[in-house]
Amino acid sequence: MKKYLILFFCFSCSLLAKEQSFEEMLRQVSKSSYEEEKYQLEQEGLSIRREHSKGRDFQEGLIANLEYTEHHRHKERNDYIKKGTLQWGPFFVSAYDPGEKEGEYVGVGIEKNLKDLFYSQYDSQLRQLKWDEKAKFWNYQNHRQKKMIAFIELYRDYKNALYELEIKGQERKRLEKEEAKLALSYRLGNAKRVDWQAANFGLQNLALEISALEKQKKAYEERFRREFRISLEGKSIQEIPLLEVEFRDVLEEYGRAELEEEKAKLKGQEEALRYSIYEEKIPDVSILYEHSSKNHKRLEEDMLSLKFRKKLFADHYNSKILQNEIKEQELFLAQREEEIKAERELMIANYENYQSQYQVAQNRAQLESSKYEIKKLEYDLGKIDYIDVMEAFDKYLDAKISLEKSKNRLAAYLYEWKVRKVEK
Repeated sequence: MKKYLILFFCFSCSLLAKEQSFEEMLRQVSKSSYEEEKYQLEQEGLSIRREHSKGRDFQEGLIANLEYTEHHRHKERNDYIKKGTLQWGPFFVSAYDPGEKEGEYVGVGIEKNLKDLFYSQYDSQLRQLKWDEKAKFWNYQNHRQKKMIAFIELYRDYKNALYELEIKGQERKRLEKEEAKLALSYRLGNAKRVDWQAANFGLQNLALEISALEKQKKAYEERFRREFRISLEGKSIQEIPLLEVEFRDVLEEYGRAELEEEKAKLKGQEEALRYSIYEEKIPDVSILYEHSSKNHKRLEEDMLSLKFRKKLFADHYNSKILQNEIKEQELFLAQREEEIKAERELMIANYENYQSQYQVAQNRAQLESSKYEIKKLEYDLGKIDYIDVMEAFDKYLDAKISLEKSKNRLAAYLYEWKVRKVEK
C-alpha cells in the first residue's frame, strides 16, 4: 500500500512540475522582460547624470593646459613664451615664462560667475533630472502594463486553441466510429449514401481544422518563447481565473501611467524654460582674484578684476523654442486627458458586453447541446437523415467552443485591469 502511495505522490508532483501557473508567468513577464532591463539601464544612466551634475564646477576634474610659442625675428634674437595652467573648478594655478631676464611669473587664484551663486545650470539640471526620473518611471509602468496585457491576450488565445484542439480531437474519435458504422451500413444497403457522406465529410473537415489548430498552437508557443521568454512545449497551463473587479474603483488606473509621464515631461520643460529665461535676462558678473609672484625680482602682487557680460538685442531663441514646445505639450496632454476619459467609459461598456456575451454563450451552448441530442434520437427513430444530425453537431460544437472563448475573453479582460495597478 505504501508503495502505491509513493508512486501516486511522485506522479502528482511530476504533473505539478509540468504545469505552468498563470500568476507565476505574469510575474516572470513583469520582472524579466525587455522593459524591465531597459528601465534598469535608464536608472543607471540617470544616476550617472545626477552624480555628474552634483559635481557642479568640479565635474570636469583637473584640467592641465600647456602652451609654447616662439617668435622668429630676422637678424634679432628669437623669443619664446612658455605658459602652463592647472584648473580645478573655479580655482587655478598658472606659470608664465616670457623668456626674459625678469624670470617667470607664478599665480594662484579663483574665478567665479556670481550669477551661478543664486541659480546655476547645475541647479536646473538636477531639477530637470528629478522630472526626467519620474517620466521614465511612468513610461516604464505604461510599457510594463502593455507587455503584460499582450501576454494575457496571447495566453487567452493559446488557451482557446488548446481547448478547441481538445474538443475537436474528442469529437473526431467519436465521429470516426459513427462514420465507420455508416460506411458498413451503406455497403450493406441499410443506410443512405448521403448519410455516410455527411459523416465522412464532417470527419475530413475536423481533420483539416485540427491540422490548422496544431500549426497555430506551435506559432503561439514560439511567440511565448521569443517575446516573453517562456517555454510551454509539453506543459499544461492553468485556466484564467474569473476575478471579481469593481470597475469604478480601478477606473482611474486606466491611462494613469501615460498621463503622469506626460505631466512629468511638461514639468521638466517648464524647468528648462525657467533657467533659459534667467540665463537670458541676468547678466554674467564674474569676479577674479589672483595672487602672483615674479621669481627673479621676488615681487608679489594681488589682482582683483570684475567682468560684466550681457547680450543686447538678442532674439531669445532658446526660450522661444521652449515656450512653443511647452504649448505643444500642454495641448497634447489636454487632448489625451479627454480621450482617456472617453476610453474609460468604453472600457466599462466592453466589460458589460463581455459579461452579457458570456451569459448568452452559456444559454446557447445548453440549447444546442439539447437540440443535438434530440437530432440523434430522431435519426435513430428514422425520422431524419444523418446530414441533419451533422448540422446540429456543427452548431453544438461551435456553441461549446464559443462558450469557452467568451469565458476566457471575460477572464482575460478582468486580469488586464488587475495588471494596470502601478507598482511603486
